[in-house]
Amino acid sequence: FEYPRALEVDPRDGSVLVVDRQARVQRFGPDGTYLAEWRMPEKDLGKPTGLGVGPDGRVWVADTTYHRVVCWSPGGEELLRFGSYGEGPGQFFYPCDAEVGPDGNVGVCEFGGNDRGQVCRPDGTFVRSFGRHGRGPGEFDRPQSIAFGAAGEVVVADACNHRIQVLDAEGRFLAEWTDVDRPITVRVSGGSLFVLSNLDADRGIVRRLDVDGKLLDSFPTK
Repeated sequence: FEYPRALEVDPRDGSVLVVDRQARVQRFGPDGTYLAEWRMPEKDLGKPTGLGVGPDGRVWVADTTYHRVVCWSPGGEELLRFGSYGEGPGQFFYPCDAEVGPDGNVGVCEFGGNDRGQVCRPDGTFVRSFGRHGRGPGEFDRPQSIAFGAAGEVVVADACNHRIQVLDAEGRFLAEWTDVDRPITVRVSGGSLFVLSNLDADRGIVRRLDVDGKLLDSFPTK
């Protein structure tokens, strides 16, 4: 790798996908065996910072500096790209993560002016947006990562507000946890939240929280 920027697990077979600063997506088996790779359509303006994998194995990459999302088949064939630079519905300023929700729609978080989340259908059609720049409930300052709970609730790593926010499926504020130093990644699995913050990255640990934000444990990453 050259500076790996995001990692996701394929729910079908446990294989691991990593995007790095070469604008390259690589796939590995659960035991770390190299399987395949492909590259983003363009990279001169910058590299992707986030990706998600749906239950069908399709890979959704937040192509950050090109202000779009690119969808790939499990084998690396480009299927779809959507989004453009702007403030309107379905447009993006620096999308930094893309995740598939339990309803099959794709959630995208973005920063650099919009500071919001958007939900799009699997064909890229805009559904709704939520949030805006700010420090109040349901507002964001660089939403860096997005995840979904089993009931469709949205979990956002609100990096520059140093908190995790939880919203309902329609984007209405439910809760926040503020004891987080610049969270950069959040994922939901098995009823727990796994959070990596800027400080935790330096320490080499990931924190696991329950659905109420209570720390359950932490474990080393290096």
